[in-house]
Amino acid sequence: MYVVSNANGIICGCSFSFGFASIGDSFRKIKSYSEFLSEKLDFNHQNISLVGGSNYSIAKQIEWAVLQNPGFIVFNTTTTNRHEYVRDFNQLSDITINDFDYSVNESPTVFPTSNQIKSLSIRRIIQKSTGNNDYKKILDYHVNYTCDSIKKDYDRMYILYAISLIAKKNIPYICIDLGGLMNLETSDNIINIHYTDMTRNYPLKDDPMHFNEDGHLYISDQILSRLHTSL
Repeated sequence: MYVVSNANGIICGCSFSFGFASIGDSFRKIKSYSEFLSEKLDFNHQNISLVGGSNYSIAKQIEWAVLQNPGFIVFNTTTTNRHEYVRDFNQLSDITINDFDYSVNESPTVFPTSNQIKSLSIRRIIQKSTGNNDYKKILDYHVNYTCDSIKKDYDRMYILYAISLIAKKNIPYICIDLGGLMNLETSDNIINIHYTDMTRNYPLKDDPMHFNEDGHLYISDQILSRLHTSL
């Protein structure tokens, strides 16, 4: 069990950590596990989770978070069917979290963003491909050339690298393995809860891909069993 030395934490992830309910092309914010944790532990935190974010984007969030020297980091892994779509290749060089498109969050970020890199799930790409040739090309490429097993291993390596950055700074962390990437890892830092179990046990009305606030409360309790504050 970790003892947190200060009450400043950073939450990284996708919509599973942001607190998100999708209804068609719109969404509403729901209470996330980080908000439940904040109430129970009375800590300050920044939630930089990116709605729709891939495991690559989560790794980039963690890369940024480590540089802020927080008291702890909590993050989730996500589904492996998410890919990056770049608006303008000429605008990218050394990629940072600032390059990702946070506009879908509809809330201010703690850092400036150029919105050049958009993370999209295959499900969302399929929706957008109707009548849009750019998205149709992306869909055709992934259907014909992406190997699911290799993509999953890519994503696992992204997360393992991100964890190594956290470990170098000795920052307490918890990984909520909603994407099922860390099954081969045994650590008190990793909470193995697959998102399909969460959506089945805590269904969210009109949104089969996310879980309700009771599910977020459950995750916060699981984190509390691993993370203890001395404050």
